[in-house]
Amino acid sequence: MNAYPPSEWLALQRNDKGYQLPDESIAQLREWIDRYHVNAVQIPSPVGRVKDPANSPEDLRAWLAAWDKAITEIARPHVIFYIYLKDEPNDPEAYEFVRHWGKPIRAAQTKVKVLVVEQTLTQDPAWGDLYGAVDIWCSLFPLYDEATASGKRSGRLCGHTRRFARESENRPGGTSTIHSSIIVCRPGFHGDSESQDCFTGAE
Repeated sequence: MNAYPPSEWLALQRNDKGYQLPDESIAQLREWIDRYHVNAVQIPSPVGRVKDPANSPEDLRAWLAAWDKAITEIARPHVIFYIYLKDEPNDPEAYEFVRHWGKPIRAAQTKVKVLVVEQTLTQDPAWGDLYGAVDIWCSLFPLYDEATASGKRSGRLCGHTRRFARESENRPGGTSTIHSSIIVCRPGFHGDSESQDCFTGAE
């Protein structure tokens, strides 16, 4: 299922201390998680919502602190709250973007995780790598690399598998409709208790 609650429930409000998720939103998210048995929630990306962390790191830290407080108050420890930071970074600029935002997010030691659709083995050594900038890696199975994925530097792992269901009813002209969905799961590759989380999504 798609773990996408109404966007207004995820809107932090500014206050004299920085940011805050309203109590009403916290209650709505808690009820929604329980009702639909959600185990992962994508929260908004800080990109465009806070100041550049290179210039004002305290703004990003305040934004993350508000989410940490909200996650604590929601009190559903089985749920992963994550930022979908970048989909398939495929050039040096995209790799630098992930490092630019992912490293300060992780340095804040927040409860919010950084998810990137990329394999742990860098596409091009000239681009550098993304270690230290990503919590959850979503690699296509054909691009899974055991050596880098099993290392402690990589973080959590997930995998994509595409499931197709063809409608049994034939359409005019001999065609039929194809439906597809994505199952996203991060098996416990590292063997530690923290890395046993798994979540699903849909496309």
